[in-house]
Amino acid sequence: MDRPEDRVKQLLSRYPQPVLLEQRRSVSAALVVAGLAWTISFLAATFIGLGNISPGTNATGLFAVGALSAAGGLLPIVLGVRDLRRPNKLMLTPTGFELSGARAETAYKWADVEKFRSHWNEDGNGSVLFDDVAPTRPRRRGADHDHELTTKYGLPPELLAELMRRWRRRAVADTPK
Repeated sequence: MDRPEDRVKQLLSRYPQPVLLEQRRSVSAALVVAGLAWTISFLAATFIGLGNISPGTNATGLFAVGALSAAGGLLPIVLGVRDLRRPNKLMLTPTGFELSGARAETAYKWADVEKFRSHWNEDGNGSVLFDDVAPTRPRRRGADHDHELTTKYGLPPELLAELMRRWRRRAVADTPK
């Protein structure tokens, strides 16, 4: 398998042809599997517990807790299936980049964005932050960034930020003044 650094070089070599990056489907499939495992395990524990209570005992509380706990697995199932059906995509072009997926579709011009940088939160999840300097869009008050790419499209955050910076630099340099 190619090293991520080599993948960035390969993607940059395709400029000015559009490049499409997609969210890894394995992430979405893992969400579905985790949600199913969570739901099934809590349902099984609930019914085993219900089968072991003494006759005449009110089982409503046990059933309610088990059902609510099992329902907690439905969110990752729904999100995973949604992303499997319509995965997040990042399209790099000479004029800008487009984000599309189950949640929304957004396009940015290279001249309107800057300062792509990697970021790690306290949970150890990485993302790419960037600023939107378009005069037509309001800036977020008090934030150290305007937007965030939480999907890494198979690249570590540092390398995705590098890809975005280098693609932007080249595209802006090629833009007629």
